Amino acid sequence: MLIFLAALIIVSCVLEWLSLKDPLSRMRCSLTATKITVDPDEPFELVCVIENTGLIPMSLVRVQLRLPALTNVDEAASRARGLHVRRPVIQSEPVVVESSHFIMPRRKLECRFAMSLPRRGRFLMQSVQIQHGDFFGFRTEYGSLSCLAEVVALPRRAERSADVDALGGTMGEVSVRRFIMEDPVLTLGFREYTGAEPQKMISWSQSARAGRMMVKKYDYTIEPAATVLLNAEEGGEGADPQLLERCFSLTRSVCELLEQRHIKYGFFTNSTAAGAFGLIGSVADGLGPGHLLAILEGLGRATYDITHSAGRLFDRAARKAEPGRCHILITPTDTEQVRRSMHLLRERTGGQTFIIAASGGRLSGS
Repeated sequence: MLIFLAALIIVSCVLEWLSLKDPLSRMRCSLTATKITVDPDEPFELVCVIENTGLIPMSLVRVQLRLPALTNVDEAASRARGLHVRRPVIQSEPVVVESSHFIMPRRKLECRFAMSLPRRGRFLMQSVQIQHGDFFGFRTEYGSLSCLAEVVALPRRAERSADVDALGGTMGEVSVRRFIMEDPVLTLGFREYTGAEPQKMISWSQSARAGRMMVKKYDYTIEPAATVLLNAEEGGEGADPQLLERCFSLTRSVCELLEQRHIKYGFFTNSTAAGAFGLIGSVADGLGPGHLLAILEGLGRATYDITHSAGRLFDRAARKAEPGRCHILITPTDTEQVRRSMHLLRERTGGQTFIIAASGGRLSGS
């Protein structure tokens, strides 16, 4: 009996010594999100997997995850899973979720954290804090395991207002469908007016040059196409975050409207994007969920900084513009420079133009 007791003490001491020998080196961690892109307040789960790669059990492992400030954690689901949520007194500080576990050798532990994000943006969870106890539970060591999870919250859809309603129907007496393309045609040239053509086919500028009434010649095989322009440059000193957030929301609503109307569209912006090498840049013409998601993810990553001026943004759009293309601009403020640039685009393509100003909530077109 004494021999057995002595052997038990020796084995216990060895396990105690081993448990204190760099415990974090025997642990592996991974952090993944069940959804990469989400809408604000859309539920998703963050999955943390911790593996004990050693040959001895870990009697106490306390996992602490620091979530971005204002993260909405499902406390009912957390309690049901044995998790403890600590909310900060100061809103700018992270939300902390903790749980305690026993991990056998060569086993994995999975923790699921149910949550949602309150606003648009790119959110990073970069490490897991670990509190590890020794075999007997007398001592505690602290450390962190490096891991990374990224979730992008998309901008909210724009609230129902005059400009959004105009995009779906009419504003006053002007139809958005007529704005985007008066007819699904391409202007090939001009010919003399015969008296049988409707008034809207008359080209007053060409008539003035020719000295007689001239009408447009159309190609009726063109497919309607639009370019969405997002200008993040604001006049004055600094950017107004509220105006830019409204711009991002309006851009989402415009793109979703074009999807509903089955009108192919491209995208240009001068806004920077976090975690995307600083650029959203442009998205070529397309339609469909994948095309829309590429633009929306860029809007979710967008910051309040710009890569170049509004003038250069219009130059980029002009180089890619073909006859008949419609241009829709979302901008913080509607300025005279913006109107001149959009007028030049209209002259270059012959297509219709929109200006949606976030500051005024007003849709204007030509």
